[in-house]
Amino acid sequence: MDRMTPLDTSYRVYVSGGARGVVHEANDNPQMQEVKVNFMRGETREAVEHPMNYGFSSYVRQAEKNGGGGGGGGGGGGDSEQEETIKKAAEHFAQFMGGNRAFPVCEIIDDRRYRLRNIKEGETVVYDDQQQKIQIKRNLILTRSQYKIVHRVIKDEQQADEKKTRDQSQQDIDDAKQSQGGQQQQSGGGGGGGGAGLFTPGDAGASDSQSEKQDKPWKPLSSYAADKDSVVLIRQKDNDDGDYLSKLWLTSGQGDATPKGEKQQPSGPILEGKFDESKQTINFTVYYPPQSSSGNGSSGTSGGGPFTPGDAGGGTSSSAPPQQKPQLIFTKDGQDDYVEIQTLDQQGNKTLWFKMDQGGKMITLQALDKGTPKQTIQLDNNKNQIHLFTQNTDVILDDQKKKVLVGDQSANTPAAIRGSVDSKGHRIVCHVATKVLLPEPGGGGGGGGGQPPPPSGPFSPGDASGGAGSAGVVEA
Repeated sequence: MDRMTPLDTSYRVYVSGGARGVVHEANDNPQMQEVKVNFMRGETREAVEHPMNYGFSSYVRQAEKNGGGGGGGGGGGGDSEQEETIKKAAEHFAQFMGGNRAFPVCEIIDDRRYRLRNIKEGETVVYDDQQQKIQIKRNLILTRSQYKIVHRVIKDEQQADEKKTRDQSQQDIDDAKQSQGGQQQQSGGGGGGGGAGLFTPGDAGASDSQSEKQDKPWKPLSSYAADKDSVVLIRQKDNDDGDYLSKLWLTSGQGDATPKGEKQQPSGPILEGKFDESKQTINFTVYYPPQSSSGNGSSGTSGGGPFTPGDAGGGTSSSAPPQQKPQLIFTKDGQDDYVEIQTLDQQGNKTLWFKMDQGGKMITLQALDKGTPKQTIQLDNNKNQIHLFTQNTDVILDDQKKKVLVGDQSANTPAAIRGSVDSKGHRIVCHVATKVLLPEPGGGGGGGGGQPPPPSGPFSPGDASGGAGSAGVVEA
């Protein structure tokens, strides 16, 4: 049996025992993370391995240092007077494998500067130095960030490619840079859309062509993203381009939490919705499938109305995918208190227009041909009228004045007809009423009263009921 002298025992404890110290910095590029750490005074080691539990990865912040000489020359201890003094840093707890002090391994690293404290027994937390965290509490899971939260469902088709699946994709790196910049996302790059319209391509042209074309190791299928101004839900096609299928956007009037890697511009069938709290509006748009060849026409719908999707077609770069055109637009405006529905053709012209104006107590239905009104029905509860007109005919049923006005593009001729249709008896009964209101001679008949509805705008007929003048009563 060998006897250990106190000197031998002290030496063995020194070389084979563990050690603790501070962390200068970490290097996350190698397959096993490496750190630069201190052990004893004047003993600084680089490229010390730092293994982590499977499924968990972290990258500790570098130490805060006071002045001193230039940052850590080669290995071996340099002149200690030239070394920088560490003010605050993360701490490591290391072991020397096989009792060999030349083979240290950092088993645990913690940082007093940022560790979350006072959590309840049994709870766990993932956190960083910016107060962002995912906390598994007793009765809920809490995710917190002052920047942006993104959840994605993906289809991973390249697991065999180790580098692509192990490293963060360029898309995630861009997200991280953007989060560190805080409000950087709202300035976008290329004039991101404000509140106008439902679909603001804005940042689509601003992302690097490199990151747009880079080969992603996974394909997004559905995403949820949120920041302080908006919440975005996106569903995408299971194809190489990840074309949009639908997008739902809740906003406070500004901001778009759409993940930077997601396509800002639809290139497939899409239903897009926007809920704007500040303007109290709800918008839904259904797009036509994209046309591959025709892309250089003057896009943009004829404006007017609360929602003008015109911007959806303009301003895209030549490398952008074929522009998609709105097919159906639904708008609910809480400020002006109306509901509007439009359908549009491939050229952006309105084909059908419906508006229910609660404030004006009016309902309007209009059919259009290439943006020109052809047939219109208007129910005016204020005037107690029903107004029907085409390009050449005009009829007003005025219940308030108990009369019917007819005319060519101007309903100013009084008329009265009574009749019935009996489908069972196969007969139509129709005769002129016993008393008909006719305008007095020179009393404003002809075309002087109501004006025909102007072609511009969805519907603005003016006061078509005027112009009957003071009427006399004539026996039929």
